[in-house]
Amino acid sequence: MDNFLYSTLKKKGIQHLQLNLDALLAEGGYDNRSPMTLNRLGYALLEEGQNQDAIEVFRLNTELYPEEANPWDSLAEAYFKAGDKKMALKYYRKALEIDPEMPSAKRMVRELELN
Repeated sequence: MDNFLYSTLKKKGIQHLQLNLDALLAEGGYDNRSPMTLNRLGYALLEEGQNQDAIEVFRLNTELYPEEANPWDSLAEAYFKAGDKKMALKYYRKALEIDPEMPSAKRMVRELELN
């Protein structure tokens, strides 16, 4: 987990992170932008049960990387953990549009369509 972004989010909130992401990445010493940076932050929040903050982080990641399947899959997982199966299914399907072979998304679409 990334302590710099995590502590910034905790101190200043998700909106600050969204509005100042480029500056925060530079300040945190990130040489290149990667979807994994925000993904790690989102999963740290999920592990703490902070589902709504995780959703916002993953949503930001999908805005930054709309053509990558993993951010959509992560957003879907956050919705699933928050109990919103309809939104989870929507975003798992979006991940599969981008990567039809993504195992986690395929598994969860099957599971959610059966329930």
